[in-house]
Amino acid sequence: MKKNKAELLEVIKDKIQYISDNRKAVDEIKDELANYRITDGRVEEVLNNPDVLDDMRELALFTEQFYVKTGLQDFNPDNWFEIPEMKEARQYDYIFENTEEEMAFPIEYDKSHPIGRDVFSTIMSYQEVAELMKNQLLNYNFEIQREAKQIKRHDHFIMTPTINKKNVKEMRDLILKGELKNTMLAFNAAPRTSDLGEELDYDNKKNILTITEGTRLDILDGFHRCLASQQAYEINPDLDFNFVVMVSNYTTKEAQNYQVQLSKATPIPLARAVELAGNRYADDVVKILKSDSELKGRVTSAKGRLNITAGDLVSYTVLADAINREFNIKVKLDVYEVSDYLKKFFEYLIGNFPEEFSVDRNTKSLMAYNKMFAGYIGLAAAMKEQNIELTELKLIIEDIDFDRDNPIWEDVTLIKNKGEISNRIDERRIGQYFRKLVSAK
Repeated sequence: MKKNKAELLEVIKDKIQYISDNRKAVDEIKDELANYRITDGRVEEVLNNPDVLDDMRELALFTEQFYVKTGLQDFNPDNWFEIPEMKEARQYDYIFENTEEEMAFPIEYDKSHPIGRDVFSTIMSYQEVAELMKNQLLNYNFEIQREAKQIKRHDHFIMTPTINKKNVKEMRDLILKGELKNTMLAFNAAPRTSDLGEELDYDNKKNILTITEGTRLDILDGFHRCLASQQAYEINPDLDFNFVVMVSNYTTKEAQNYQVQLSKATPIPLARAVELAGNRYADDVVKILKSDSELKGRVTSAKGRLNITAGDLVSYTVLADAINREFNIKVKLDVYEVSDYLKKFFEYLIGNFPEEFSVDRNTKSLMAYNKMFAGYIGLAAAMKEQNIELTELKLIIEDIDFDRDNPIWEDVTLIKNKGEISNRIDERRIGQYFRKLVSAK
């Protein structure tokens, strides 16, 4: 270094007002220093107290930017730094240099409570949120965020978050003043990302929620507040401020639907809340089928008869109970395997018989009757167990007489005398009948 570091810091402190009073210049400095992963909060910290610049490389980068934005020769880096020193400064990475101990999942959060199936509420301090951001454990998922934009980099485009810097600054200042309201953040543990099979593990005796190793934690709602927390933490890490955080385990489709509900300020329907409160892996399978399969929009949670004209095809309870009964689902990975298989199964079933499952279907046929799905799930389970190709499904179904007068439907308790639907249907027997069809092949 050509001159004494302490002397340069005195110059910076003496002239810093030229920078801090020019908010446009500050924003431009933040944009430039972001290339070295120097955060907006760190820039603000330096403007408030230049003495924190104790790394020669970081000092060189700030000095250079002060010179570029003011033109003051007092800041000219040529007067302070040798060429090799500036080259070394170009290799600086603020995040890497200032991460004393890398944070990684698993992380436990106490005072957590279930609010639905694989949906929990917990408390996180702004310090904890800031540390998650700093260690890149909070992911901005472009598939589920409402705000993103494309920018051109050389000969290609990249996705980048849309950030309202004014809003972030206002929220940061409110945190620092202790005036930000305790609002809720929403994070989503992306399915199939954990190294252990299940992204969330909950101890209901100790009320501890664990985000497991390898999990990708996406920001569902509150990206700007997370940025504000990071900036506030870098300025003052000792404040007392907490967020209520919803941690979910939604699929991408469900996460997108959550965003739609947020944008419309639409509450979760009561029936949906009941489903989310389910405590079986079968409920998770139905959740996936409802959002991404041929059954999308056709599974009803309403009590009573199905509304065929509205597109209802099967009730939630019939589907979930049958899956729970017919498939041996022990861990979360089984959920994904079974749901993937059933998605293909219903593609073949409904795709091969579109008229029979349409809104204008013949209601005299039992093929699309609600409780018949207990049989289809039994059939699917048997075909999977015996490694029978789904291309055989059409032939199996075509051999079945779905007419109400077929005596087999009385044998399985589906029909009573004179072709009327029984009020004491045993769904297990329907499933067993369909399983035997596979054994007979």
